[in-house]
Amino acid sequence: IGSGPVRGFATTLIIGVVISLFTAVTVTRSLLFFCTDSFAGDKPQWYGLNRNWFGEHLESDANTNPLQIVNNARKWFTITLVVLAAGIVCMGMGGLKMGVDFTGGYEAVYERTSGFPSAHDITASLAKNGVRGANVKFGTGANNVQLAYVTVPGAQMTGKNETQQADFLNQAAALPAGATPKSTSNVGPVIQKETTSNAIIGVIASFALIIIYLGFRFGLALGSFTNGLRFGVAAILAGAKDIVVIFGVAAAFGLMKGWELSALFITAMLTVIGFSVHDKIVIFDRVRENLRHPLTGETFENLMNRSVTQSFARSINTAAAVCAMLLILIVFGTTTPELSFFCVTMLAGIAWGTYSSIYTAAPVLNIWENWIKKHKGEQATLLATSLAEIAKNRVFRTGTVAPTPVATAPTPEGAPRTYGQVKRRASAVQ
Repeated sequence: IGSGPVRGFATTLIIGVVISLFTAVTVTRSLLFFCTDSFAGDKPQWYGLNRNWFGEHLESDANTNPLQIVNNARKWFTITLVVLAAGIVCMGMGGLKMGVDFTGGYEAVYERTSGFPSAHDITASLAKNGVRGANVKFGTGANNVQLAYVTVPGAQMTGKNETQQADFLNQAAALPAGATPKSTSNVGPVIQKETTSNAIIGVIASFALIIIYLGFRFGLALGSFTNGLRFGVAAILAGAKDIVVIFGVAAAFGLMKGWELSALFITAMLTVIGFSVHDKIVIFDRVRENLRHPLTGETFENLMNRSVTQSFARSINTAAAVCAMLLILIVFGTTTPELSFFCVTMLAGIAWGTYSSIYTAAPVLNIWENWIKKHKGEQATLLATSLAEIAKNRVFRTGTVAPTPVATAPTPEGAPRTYGQVKRRASAVQ
């Protein structure tokens, strides 16, 4: 439902994800085998096995000393509220500026070698000449040519042809000599309404599809679709506040640089939502795995702390890799304010989404579980449901009724094995 550039970005991203998935499970694995089997790559220390730079040591300590995430939920929620409040303040100060994609109107790009007056002076001159609500932002073109982007919302420029519009705006803005129009564009009411409706539909549809997918994906493993929905809705609730943070960042840069919301901003927001929810899925998937193998007498809170701890290094490393690419783009690869805005939004959203995945997603799920326990009883919780599923599967395998398990662990070598287990070869064990 996006426009040309938005569809181009989405298509490229889809192709990249599919190819990355294929190469990760085939090509990368083969290359690692080749390196480790060759004389040049047989040193274990070259693969960072003994390093703990990014929290890898947390995985080995997860069962005995997990991070206390759920137990300190109030602290993480307080940090979240402070960040949200700062963003809301920026929005209340008028920092959230809508571009012509959403308001309709006219935009002209001027270039000049020796710079322009301030944005305040240009907008004041436009207002003096009857052009209301204009916005001005600056950029740098090829050979360090200075660019000024002048946006006029609404239908204030209608009734004139393209040349008359450019001449009128040039005079009304009182731009200095040497400022020449580089490009102009008009966005009519039909396109404006379509862009706005598509943005709303895109956000709602993405949330709905993610919830349905997670309901099926986790529901198949935990006994019912409704159990799976708990993970999906918790991921969306934890990710919904990420949208408010993104708009807060947009408002802050709108105040500082005059950057406006456009269709490309919506693309960045949807991408950040996908990345943020994806990161939460990884953590919740570890929760799902640990629900099938709980420790003896383990509470749901400790199980979630353990799951987050086991996924901590993975979340940090993934986000750091993406943020490194975005920083390079911001410093060296953005030629327009719109593209800079896109990269800054992505960077802030992914950084915050990583924090949200680690520190707030599990507490949100835990709050829901406590509500279920209070209103529907212990037997309706995810941990109780999972233990019941384990007991049921054991009956299917052995044909005998066994007590509901409180822990599962790999079968030790030499111990009797139940039907359905595959005896591992001695070489594989070694």
